[in-house]
Amino acid sequence: MILNNKGYLIRYMPILFIFTILLITLHIKQKHPFWDNQPVMRYPIHSSYGVIGNSPKFNIKLKPNQSLLINKYPFDLIRIFLQNNFSNHYNVDPIYLDYIFHKKGSYNITLLEDKKIIGFIHSSMIPIQIDSNNTQFQYVDYLCIHPKYRDHYMATILIAAIVQATGNPRQPILFKKDYTPLPYAPVIKSYYFIKDLRKLQPEPVHNITTLDIIHFYTYFEYTNALLKRYKIHRPYSKNEFFEIFLNKKVMDYFIINNSNNLKTIVIGKKNSYQINNMVLNCFEIEHILGELRYSTDIHYNLSHYLKTNGYNYICIPNIAGNIKFIRDNKYVQNSRVYYYTYNYNLPNINIHEFCVNIN
Repeated sequence: MILNNKGYLIRYMPILFIFTILLITLHIKQKHPFWDNQPVMRYPIHSSYGVIGNSPKFNIKLKPNQSLLINKYPFDLIRIFLQNNFSNHYNVDPIYLDYIFHKKGSYNITLLEDKKIIGFIHSSMIPIQIDSNNTQFQYVDYLCIHPKYRDHYMATILIAAIVQATGNPRQPILFKKDYTPLPYAPVIKSYYFIKDLRKLQPEPVHNITTLDIIHFYTYFEYTNALLKRYKIHRPYSKNEFFEIFLNKKVMDYFIINNSNNLKTIVIGKKNSYQINNMVLNCFEIEHILGELRYSTDIHYNLSHYLKTNGYNYICIPNIAGNIKFIRDNKYVQNSRVYYYTYNYNLPNINIHEFCVNIN
């Protein structure tokens, strides 16, 4: 049937209406009261590296029954708050949380209302090597708001409190954001990938060892040498390397002895997830460093070793040397992750060159 002009117009009016609304929406700039006034990366991204400018002075306004505490709220109460409110699936690792909470120079900021915790944010200083130049970043993690107080600008209060607590208006900050982006340009957009080990029938593995005190200096120097391959990376200090992998055992350091006599280093830690009322023991890989030519052999040995030790999942971020490992071993793409800087410009970074991840 052939429609006349009027019939044609009536038939397609809803589509034209939707298209018009879409065009109008795209041309209206969204307002973001907090981020629009902050020194963050914006499109188009400038080509130069470095500090963007001075952070603004914040006038943090709290209700009469609210207060902010810096490093004065009990660790155990914060741990319980994070465990109950940080994620519906992810269980906060108490060993890692205890380590960063008490780390020298850390800021642990708690937002209280009627003397009850409703929000928390953590930050500690880390060195980042960028093209062989060392820059001290505040790394921010565990931003958490009680569900009742979300979408009420509580997060911006905690972020402003972290920026203000450093006392340096030109202090760069680095952090990650899962799932959804923020309204400005990230340094890196990537994904987490996973491997399900539940159906794997483990076989004995004999070529994986862990770090010991006898080989401490050898692997400390080896690890930092491997990290230097990447344009942007985080080197370890001797004290931090000792604390994390030997003294407090915050994370695991696996050495895979390949048939070509070269070593592959796997750095990660144990965590657990609750999905469909099941608790899954997950090994969260931070970095795979070193010889990756035999990455399928590496995955075979690592997965069988982990399954033997009670793990049924592997999670790994798609950055740096992890990328080839993920591709070669057909890991499954999972959730989005965004890496952001505050008050620092890092243009044109390839995810192969970015080797900074803190679980």
